[in-house]
Amino acid sequence: MEELRKTILHYGKKKDINQLLKHLTREKINNELYDQMIQLYKERIQASNDAHSHFELGYIYQFGLGRVSKDFNQAFIHYSQAAKLNHPSAQYHICQLCCSRDEANHGQYACVMDKRELIELRVRMYITSAAQGEAYSDADRCLWSNYSKLPEWRQQIHSYYSALCRQSDLILHQRASSYYDDNQYDFEKVDCSPQQYYGRIYNQLGYLTFKFNYYNKKNDDEYTRAREYFEKAGDHEEPSGYFNLSRWIYNVKQGIQQDRILHKRYLLLAAKNGHALAQHDVVTLCDDSDINDIINRFEMLQKSFRYSFARTCYDLAVAYLCGYSVERDYDIAISYLNRAIVSRDFRMGDGLAKASIALALIYKNGIGCHVNMVKACHYLAYATQHYEEPLFYCQIGKLIKKITHRKDIAAKLYKQAMPCPYAYYLMGKLYHKESKKRLFQINKTNKYFQLALDNHSVYVLQHYHLGIIYQFGLGTETNRRRADRHFKNQIQSASESLDYYMVYLGQKADEHYGVRSLVMVVPAPDVNEVTVTESYEDKKEEVNMDELML
Repeated sequence: MEELRKTILHYGKKKDINQLLKHLTREKINNELYDQMIQLYKERIQASNDAHSHFELGYIYQFGLGRVSKDFNQAFIHYSQAAKLNHPSAQYHICQLCCSRDEANHGQYACVMDKRELIELRVRMYITSAAQGEAYSDADRCLWSNYSKLPEWRQQIHSYYSALCRQSDLILHQRASSYYDDNQYDFEKVDCSPQQYYGRIYNQLGYLTFKFNYYNKKNDDEYTRAREYFEKAGDHEEPSGYFNLSRWIYNVKQGIQQDRILHKRYLLLAAKNGHALAQHDVVTLCDDSDINDIINRFEMLQKSFRYSFARTCYDLAVAYLCGYSVERDYDIAISYLNRAIVSRDFRMGDGLAKASIALALIYKNGIGCHVNMVKACHYLAYATQHYEEPLFYCQIGKLIKKITHRKDIAAKLYKQAMPCPYAYYLMGKLYHKESKKRLFQINKTNKYFQLALDNHSVYVLQHYHLGIIYQFGLGTETNRRRADRHFKNQIQSASESLDYYMVYLGQKADEHYGVRSLVMVVPAPDVNEVTVTESYEDKKEEVNMDELML
């Protein structure tokens, strides 16, 4: 602890706050996690040739994570095995290890081929990956970005679509055998039953038909044709067809034929038929009572763990932390959170970010373990280097203030997070205690709390913090009724939430809801004295204001 304090004091003086964050990150902690996961992946591969374990090992070798050195050939081998098992993320990433002959000198590749051959490969693999779900990889974005910019890509995508149409015609006449030919690579040849093979053709046809129409024609008949292809895919044991019906056709936010009932129906069908992304997405609809009646959320999370992406690990951890459909177990929860830290995630996934906040809260407060400020700082600093997220700067600033009592260092981190209203709120708290002794600090305190309220309409401030502002009259008038309303909203938001930070704030709000406590009123800027109002009721003991507002 003393070493941590010295590190903060030394690097906290420097102008570049990133130096402090870098030295708060403990490489040893992450290396040990990677060692554990690499051993687990190898065991799962030996036991069942697990696709996701191959994918994770491929990624580790590609980027040299943990104590592993970069090895593009090993990465290619593992991606190949995962791609053969139809892992959509591996089908995208393996293409990043292939290059054309004029790029071969760059030394970052494992497979060299002609430029035209490379485009053909990437088109096939990107479509195969994207048609299973755009959240698995960047395949969808890259495919259509190149389609709009590069004629050779556009030509190859249309050529592949024509080949799929011919295969579809052969299916109708029961003459289709395989769309794999001698020109395709071994890792493209996914083992599957004839029914699944037909389903994948129909699913890819539906995906391309939808996308062509979306970017070009905007013809309702073409959308109908895409829907029919997706339905055929689902009927032929390809759950991605059902998922795409839910995602592209009936989605209530972005679908072409928005229909809430059909959106949920097809999402559930995809989940029940083994689509990992659908299984995860169904669980996130926890506020829908009709879905809760149909599925067991924890059971569905476990099924989606077949692809153990960071967000799935995090959601399982929250289930164990909060006892959702399973007995509460902090050790298992922490193991899932650690796994989320060193696992790949869905595209635009926030599993690492949320796991970092959860682990920081756990080690800071000793929830199911001993207090460990070194680990709490590490996880927040590590996440801050991956995400420009104001909450991380705010939380690590709070930790530093608690460890060193240095307001100047904490203020640097809070300012880094502005104009986030939570940062203004914390800056107000920073000067709050001092304002009781030094009247000239009142205006500064007031200003920050008012900025927190003013910016709430643009950047959300959690109900718990709004409740504290109104409970204690921080920069505004005391309003117990409004405070309780915010506390109640926070408690309701936390109810069975899969966001542990929200659960944590809900627990803190519950401590304040309906409680009559000492109220500190910070006066408006034009008032020159501090007014303290006491509302003890049955309480006689002195109340620590700063502890109440943490």
